[in-house]
Amino acid sequence: MWALARVFPEGGGRTAFLSNGVPEAMARIRADRPLERWFDVVIVSCEVRVAKPDPTIFELCLTRLNVEPRHALFVDDRTENLEGATKVGLRTFHFNGRDAVSRLERSARSL
Repeated sequence: MWALARVFPEGGGRTAFLSNGVPEAMARIRADRPLERWFDVVIVSCEVRVAKPDPTIFELCLTRLNVEPRHALFVDDRTENLEGATKVGLRTFHFNGRDAVSRLERSARSL
C-alpha cells in the first residue's frame, strides 16, 4: 500500500492520507514515514475533530485535494467507512483479502 501511494502521483494522480488515528499512533507513523511528502493532503480525525465514517471528513478531504468525488477512489478495510464515503459520491475500494494490492493497482489505473 505504501509503495502504491508513492507511485500513483507519478502518473499525475493526487493522493490523500485520511486516518482515524489517535495522537500516539500518528506520532509513530509520522516518525516512520514523511506523510506530508508522500501525500498531497494529510487529514487525521483527532486533528480535525471529525472521524470516518462521518461524510464531513470525506468532504473536507475532497475540498483540500480539489477533486470531485466521482474522480476519486477511497480505499479502506472497514465497511462502515466505505459506506460513509459512498454518501458523498466517492468511488470505493474494499481493501481486504490476499489479492487486495493487485486489485487496488488495477482500480487505480482506471481513475
